[in-house]
Amino acid sequence: MTDEITLQIRHRTLLILWLAMLMNVGVLFSMTVFLLPPDAAGEKGILRLVFIAVALLLVIASFIVRAKMFDRARELRAPQTVHVAFVIAWAMCEASALLGLVEYFTIGSRNLVLFGLSLLGMALHLPRIEHLESVGIKK
Repeated sequence: MTDEITLQIRHRTLLILWLAMLMNVGVLFSMTVFLLPPDAAGEKGILRLVFIAVALLLVIASFIVRAKMFDRARELRAPQTVHVAFVIAWAMCEASALLGLVEYFTIGSRNLVLFGLSLLGMALHLPRIEHLESVGIKK
């Protein structure tokens, strides 16, 4: 297999995985639309702020982890590490949407900020062909 074909296959694989993870965020959000929330009583403000802070921290940390793993991939010239870096970053962003689902079932309110943070992080983690080329696979 030539390097160009390998590059295209790896990039296509990353795009398919990215789309699947993005769709999963949509599925999590749709669960808050179609499932009824429990009757929740009590203080909601502090818990809501905690969920938002943790979600924001996860999305920011996903960029740091991805950058560190990209550096490691360049150092080792290992393209498979780029795949791992993206999957870990996407999972960290998806955790923000999971927190939105948890908040929905614990507090009983739908917090669009958590799902928005997740989608924003996922959108900013869109895999580009340059990510693979920087590791050593050339066109």
